[in-house]
Amino acid sequence: MRESVAVVHDLVSRFSPLDELGAEHRASALAWLASTDNVFRRVKPASPSQHLVSYVVPVAADGRILLVDHVNAGLWLPPGGHVEVDEDPALTARREIQHVIRRAVRVASQGPGRGIDAKRAVSRPREVRTHVEIRLIHTATL
Repeated sequence: MRESVAVVHDLVSRFSPLDELGAEHRASALAWLASTDNVFRRVKPASPSQHLVSYVVPVAADGRILLVDHVNAGLWLPPGGHVEVDEDPALTARREIQHVIRRAVRVASQGPGRGIDAKRAVSRPREVRTHVEIRLIHTATL
């Protein structure tokens, strides 16, 4: 297993699912990570058709969370982005939140509210292509 994929596998194996769906997503992601090293998006918008993304949920002291308008998805989502080849997903999360709020923050990859899910995503606006994002969820305190 490629070293960078092993790091992600270890991270995912330490997530504690909160429910049955979370456990299914975790098991599916671990099986996928064990089966291939081709887990990083290499060509926009969706190659390979299943790849890693890293989101960070920024939480203010009063409990409010920050969402951003994701133009391509047409949704309000936490800041996030694709994990670059051989990049640690926590660094992806840190890069993405710093891009949005323009200051350094501490990103946490373990503990309550952190986890993984798998979602079918649609690439827009030029052509519609469906792909699967394995989303690693981190948190940050603002």
